[in-house]
Amino acid sequence: MDAAETEGGGDYTVIQWWGIRGRESLLLQQWRGQWADTRVVREVRQAIAWVSMHGTLSTVLVEDTSAGKVAIAALRQQLPQLEAVPASGQGSKRDRIRGVRMLWSLGTVLLPSPSPQAAWCYDVDRDGHTLIDRLRRLRGERPDMRGELDDEADAATIFLRWRMVAWDAPSAQAPDPCDLASAADALAGYGGAVW
Repeated sequence: MDAAETEGGGDYTVIQWWGIRGRESLLLQQWRGQWADTRVVREVRQAIAWVSMHGTLSTVLVEDTSAGKVAIAALRQQLPQLEAVPASGQGSKRDRIRGVRMLWSLGTVLLPSPSPQAAWCYDVDRDGHTLIDRLRRLRGERPDMRGELDDEADAATIFLRWRMVAWDAPSAQAPDPCDLASAADALAGYGGAVW
């Protein structure tokens, strides 16, 4: 989760549910909104309940920023699988996004194909952009780093960086944030990478 305290304007809080299938990372669901910190906690709880009904939850990653700290404090007792992910010491948001771009380029990061179950991925925002449009605007040497565009990429980057570290750990098995067999409905169809 990339958290922001911006009820009514500014950056978005983005909660994403990711699954892993072999070397592929699949974005299974996303929630996005401009919420106050107490609503962020409520939205995370609702997303966790939704995920628990549709699959298996093994790890919850929350960026350790101001709004994230509120969620971490409120949820740590209930969620032993919660991991606070430091934002500092990892370079700028642009650097972090560039650090995982190769995963997108290799075609190992997948988004759902258009379907009624994946409407959240293809809904158009107030500027006329879908999730894929917003992610594409972050490509290249001079990506568009406006807050309303980069929050989803930042949430994805939190997961993808975690996954890269988990794969590089000595004698580590592949991380398993989701039992994909129990999420068959969410896996109706997946397209290729968008970078």
